[in-house]
This record gives sequence, C-alpha cells and structure tokens, in this order.
Amino acid sequence: MKQSLLKIMALLALVVTGNIVLAQETSVTRPVADTWVRANSPTSKGGSSKQLEVKTYTDAADASKSNYFYALLTFEFTSPATGNEVKSATLRLTTRYKKGDSEIQLFPVDCIVDEGATDYHTVGNAIERAKSAMPISSVKLKGDGSKAPTDVIAEDFQTVSAWQNTIDISSYVRSLTTNKFTLLIVKPYDQNNSSQIYAREATDETLKNGTVFAADDLVPQLTVDYQEAQGQRAVSKTSVADVWVSSKNPDNKYNGNTVEMQTNGETLYYGLMSFTFDAASEDEEIQKAELRLVTRYKKGDSQMLVYAFNGDVEEGVTTYNLASDAISQALASAPIATFAMKGCAQWAPTDKGVTEEYATVEAWTNRIDVTDYVKSLTGTAFSILLQKPYEQGNSSQIWSKEAADVSNHAESSLSYTFKAEDLVPQLTVTYQKRESTTIAIQDVSPSRAPQGTFTLSGQRVSQPSRGIYIVNGRKVVVR
Repeated sequence: MKQSLLKIMALLALVVTGNIVLAQETSVTRPVADTWVRANSPTSKGGSSKQLEVKTYTDAADASKSNYFYALLTFEFTSPATGNEVKSATLRLTTRYKKGDSEIQLFPVDCIVDEGATDYHTVGNAIERAKSAMPISSVKLKGDGSKAPTDVIAEDFQTVSAWQNTIDISSYVRSLTTNKFTLLIVKPYDQNNSSQIYAREATDETLKNGTVFAADDLVPQLTVDYQEAQGQRAVSKTSVADVWVSSKNPDNKYNGNTVEMQTNGETLYYGLMSFTFDAASEDEEIQKAELRLVTRYKKGDSQMLVYAFNGDVEEGVTTYNLASDAISQALASAPIATFAMKGCAQWAPTDKGVTEEYATVEAWTNRIDVTDYVKSLTGTAFSILLQKPYEQGNSSQIWSKEAADVSNHAESSLSYTFKAEDLVPQLTVTYQKRESTTIAIQDVSPSRAPQGTFTLSGQRVSQPSRGIYIVNGRKVVVR
C-alpha cells in the first residue's frame, strides 16, 4: 500500500456563485518525517527509528540526571481544492507501550523534521517556544499496562484498535494557511519512565498468538475530510507574463516554456512573473491567495525565495539591464514567501529516472501562500521575483505560461501525461462573503428609534465598515 492515499479527483461537479466547485475526497497520509530528540543529549536523535519516545523526568538535586525526550512528526496533506475547506482532521497514533501516567500532549511547533539532521540542538528553541503555549490536544495512550503488543497480553488487547489512539485536531488544521505542519508530542508529568508510539518506519508486529498487526495500522496517520466552502468563491488566473533574466547576458531576452533560476558567483538568473486578480466585491473580503508553480527540475538545494517586484515584466522586452534596479530593490526587502521545490531528485517529468511516486503532477506542484501580501495590495496586479538563495553551479526551472503537455520518457516503465493547464503558473484567490448578524435590542423600540445607521456612541455613518452599529434601532454586527 502506498504511504500516501491522496485522492483529489472529483466525484461531483456543483455550480456555486458562478464557479464550478469539485467535491474533494478524503486525504489520508502518514508523516513525511518523524523522529524523537533528547534535551539531556542534544546531539542524539531518533532518526529513522521504528518508534517515537517521550519522557519527562526532572531531578532537582542533579540536573544531569534530568531526561526530556520529545517526539516530532511532520505531515503534508492535500490542500483544499477550489471551493472546498477542511471539515475535520483526525490524527491516529498507535501505542507501543506506556509507563506511568499515559497522557501525552500535542503542540504545534515551528520547524520541519529532517530525520538525518534533526536533534535537540537544532530544534530545542522551537520546542521550548511550542511548550510555552497551550496544547492543541491531549490523550491518554491506550494499551495493556506497560506491555508492548509482542508481550504476553490480555485477550482484550489482541486487536490493533485496542492500541490505536484517535485525536481530533480539526480546529488546528482548519486554522493553517499551509498544508504542511509539525507536531510536538510531550509527556507532561515528571516520571522516571517513558512511553512510545510507533513511527512511520514501523513494520508488522506478530503477537504471541500468531496474530499480525500490519505496519499500515501502526504508523501515524492523518485523515483530513473536506466539505464545500460556504459563502466562498475562488478565481484562478494564469500569469500575465513570465520571463527570466541573466546577469551574464544582460541584454538577452529569455522567454519560452520555462523560467530558470541560478545563483553562482557572477552568474545570476532570476525569474520574473506578473499576475492580476479580481477585486473583492463590496460584501466580500479576500480570504486566501495561493500561487501554484510547477517544477520542471531542481538541482542542488531546492529552496526558492519569492520577492515582491516593482518593475515591469514584459515578454520580448524585459532584460537584466532593464530590470536590474528593480531587482536590487526587491532583494533589499524581506521575501514575501519561501518554499522548497518539489520533484524527483534532479530529474524532469520527461526523464526515465522518475520513480512511481512522482508519476502525478501534484508531486511536482508547489503551492505558495501569498495571502498576506495580496491583502496588503491597493490594486489588483502585482509582480514577483524568484531567486535561488544559495551559490551553486547549477540551476532550477519551473514551467511558464507557455508550457505544453508533457509525457514521460519513452524508455520509462511509467506512463503518464501532465496537461499544460496543470503546469502553467497560476494564482488562485478565494473570496469570502462578509457576514452580518442582527440582534434585537429589547429596550429600544425600532418604531420610535432614529432611522439610519449609527455607531454605539451615536454618530451617524453612511457606509459602515467592520464593527457594531445601531441600524434603525437594532444592533448589527458587521464582519
């Protein structure tokens, strides 16, 4: 069974506010990475262990004997499709054993797990920040006392469901502006013992009676359900123009079906793109803005920086010489977003080296949240600059608006075609209708109250913004 069962094809098309909304199926994923770290041994790491350990033990007399083991899991789920939103999100963790009080607490943490590198030394500060907030959930681990499934256990615990813990994290996942997040698991009480859950590397477990707990039932699992978004409409638009410019050949014009980025000494390639979007109507506000950029290939470090760009982007005209001042100005500011390019190693989708898990266009698709930036704009047009941040003697590319259908290499055992419409750069802006709630004020008779719209201090207004108002003697909350 694949690690990720991501079904995003529509079963039903519905017409909502003039836009076609496709129903979205459930996303079921295991962590893209998980590990455990030790505060009292900051360079130790769980890496690709088959289990994740949590422990909290404080020795007031001898701090060197204090032990803190933390589990970290990074998940990536399918973003809500156009016109959809997250309905619920459930996390499944399976107990390997529990000792002492079995409660664990879950916190969001601002780091991404790298199983080969993450240890307490690299994420300790992020863990301490996370623990200072309220947990998003807690659960008492299930299981047969301090035993593991492979020990001699009671009959009631000879089914895997007796070891599986289901945790509702719907509110947290709905609050996210990205589809990738990391959870920190903490054992909250000081006890000189630890508890464990199975990691994503778990293998089948055979019980004493011969029953097998399948690995797929042991690994951590995130299930996200979707529903049609109420009062929303989403509009997607392809880039108006996209080019790349080169400091090595500053008068050359680079158009075509790809946009290239490179940073290597004096050889600098920058990607430039411009987009437009619809203005929100009077009763709407922008809820979300997302860029879709699809990788053609990536070499070296896959990080990419996105900057606001105030220069002109015109295909067949824009060169490095014309854009250099605007490029310098853009790079002097903080990026509006960053992302790690997706894709299969250094291959392009047309290469025979592509593996099966990259046979879908989604495996090459980068979705970048630019909501805050779009909301800050006074107009409905903007341009961006794409930069590869590290000096490397290689380049990376994304597909441009001139992209055509591409198929895998003829010698490959895979067979797929990526449609041009799924490759071109795209900006999707989601609009949400403002809600107003009317509440009667019992001590004011509408028939006797002054007619019109007033603030709570009695000042008449003609065009109320957000807030609480008295409208014809009734209290109205405008959101």
